[in-house]
Amino acid sequence: MKRKREHDYWNIFIGGLLQDEYEPHGIFRLYDKVHSVCRNSYTEFHTWNENWFSLARKIYLISKLHKKEPYINVCAYSWGSWGLIQLCKHIGRFGFQVKTAILSDPVFKLKFFPALTLFSQNIYLPENIEEVYYLKQENKWPKGHNIYQTRLHDYEYIEPYFKVSDTKIVHENMDELEEFHKLVLEKFI
Repeated sequence: MKRKREHDYWNIFIGGLLQDEYEPHGIFRLYDKVHSVCRNSYTEFHTWNENWFSLARKIYLISKLHKKEPYINVCAYSWGSWGLIQLCKHIGRFGFQVKTAILSDPVFKLKFFPALTLFSQNIYLPENIEEVYYLKQENKWPKGHNIYQTRLHDYEYIEPYFKVSDTKIVHENMDELEEFHKLVLEKFI
């Protein structure tokens, strides 16, 4: 007899701003690895500027249909952190949270003044994320921003899980980083 699962598992991967949509980049290869192993979960790849309400509604409807609480993991690269924030905002309306968020060299897109992204060094994550890990490099612009998480009307600084010291590793190849792939595979599978 099969054991009944208490949750529907979601592994959501969010790509960065300038990633080629017609070439398999690092985060897409990572999505493919997880997808090939996690056949009993909803494993999806999205671009940073998706319709996040639409995905949140899909998660809600499947949750309601199956009468199960969703267990949501999110992996984001670069401007994909903006997508994570938008997704959290929308799933929060349904009372859901992200269990694990893993970010590689996160940078933030300001909605109304994108040019100011150059000067902003902090990303403030909503409180409906249970655990956060991020990897960052500071070798070349764009540099990964610092992460703070909202906690009871205050902000808590999150230490990077891994800081890149190798000067050959720059923002453009942070989604290829072996430590990033290992962490995602460890947490999502």
